[in-house]
Amino acid sequence: MIICVCHNLNCSKVGEAIENGATSPKEIQAFHGNRFQCGRCKPEMCAKLRASQAPTTANESLVENAIA
Repeated sequence: MIICVCHNLNCSKVGEAIENGATSPKEIQAFHGNRFQCGRCKPEMCAKLRASQAPTTANESLVENAIA
């Protein structure tokens, strides 16, 4: 699925940027040498960032609960 029509960024390319340390939509664009144009992709990029961080947060909570 194409997430950024202006720069032809699909889910795979967004995921690649996140895996390489991007922590914001601006950093996702910069990873691919782009800057925002229309900005319609920001909400979907934010959702992908949240989804990528959710398992880590859940695992940290499990560890914290196990220690307590």
